[in-house]
Amino acid sequence: MKAQRIESFEDLEVYQKLCQLHLDLNKISLQFPQFELYELGSGWIREKRSFSEEIRLFQEMVQN
Repeated sequence: MKAQRIESFEDLEVYQKLCQLHLDLNKISLQFPQFELYELGSGWIREKRSFSEEIRLFQEMVQN
């Protein structure tokens, strides 16, 4: 298996899976009652941003 060159954090498999998970959670959340949608949805958005930021910061740390 040939190693893939990583140009940015967006090339990382973990980041790509995180993006897919986010899309899947959005689809699931559409089935929630309206009152739960806002609480859970805002929590998931914060989580995704946090994970994405951690991956980006790690990449910067490794490159420097």
